[in-house]
Amino acid sequence: MRNDIFYTLIETVVANKLKDMKKYPKRATRNLIDLGLLFSKGKFQNAFFSSAQTMLQNEDSPYYKLIDNVVNGVENQRLLTFGMNLGYNSFKSGSREIRRNERKLNCTIPWEITLHIDNFSFKNNNQSYDRLISDGERLGIYSWIIFLDKPFSDFLDLVKKHPDSVFFIFLEDLDEDEKTKQSKIDENFLDYIEELKNIMLIIELDKKNRHVYNDLKQKKLLYSVYYRYSQKNIDLILDGSILRFAEQFNPFFTVFVSEPYCNKNLRKMVYNISEQSRNEQLYSTISWELFHSNAYIDKVISGKSRYISFDYSGILCDVDGKKIGDKNIFESDLVSILN
Repeated sequence: MRNDIFYTLIETVVANKLKDMKKYPKRATRNLIDLGLLFSKGKFQNAFFSSAQTMLQNEDSPYYKLIDNVVNGVENQRLLTFGMNLGYNSFKSGSREIRRNERKLNCTIPWEITLHIDNFSFKNNNQSYDRLISDGERLGIYSWIIFLDKPFSDFLDLVKKHPDSVFFIFLEDLDEDEKTKQSKIDENFLDYIEELKNIMLIIELDKKNRHVYNDLKQKKLLYSVYYRYSQKNIDLILDGSILRFAEQFNPFFTVFVSEPYCNKNLRKMVYNISEQSRNEQLYSTISWELFHSNAYIDKVISGKSRYISFDYSGILCDVDGKKIGDKNIFESDLVSILN
């Protein structure tokens, strides 16, 4: 991607606008969105930039607070790399490759793939994960959603091999300080994260994780929060309590992740709430219902959606974690699985 002249041009423009944002956040942001709309050709890019352009006409939009938090709280190069990997490699160039390969292979290719990884599965199958990501990039997939059971640095070696992709890493099980009962992340893991510019860490929304959010801020890392929902706690989403609680930690996204075997109508309801909160610009964090929001992007890119997720044992599974057949990434290449 980095040898692409158009990529270099856009990267230069975006880098300059990021510098301007520190001085003139509102004006520079609107200019950047206008340029994005000018350069975008794909359906998703056009829809995204048009929507953002409309939203930011509101001078009192809480998204300006979000932009200020991110631009002044995250290292510029990190924002640039992450934004280019997601916006250009995944949504622009990648989506074009996805459509071309769908016609060629006669199958549906998702814009992202979800992986559930633990230390044991990774140590025994790290070459298979490397092959999977390489296969995905050749098809046009540059976005990877990773549910990592614990922070372990070996996984970051894999991320380093794929600088053109973007990784949304959901950390599921954090260590707890025995004295304070507050969560913590190993300093070596965070030091390694600082070296990599194509990662967004996504931490569970919980008051016990306050120190973790503070550590991420101090290191100027890009981070978000996630909240697992079911019928039991849906009221906290309906009345806005969760998004208001999330705002105080300044996350970029607040991601709603459904519990296994969650009612389909409930997922759709949370997606609608998420859409409404974005359209009405109610909070200084962007809400994202994981399943339906990703399916929407799929449909915009190729007219249909396909959820691809692999469990700890490498087997293809549905959104509830239920195994689908016996297709396994440790034994088969991605094209064979998609077909």
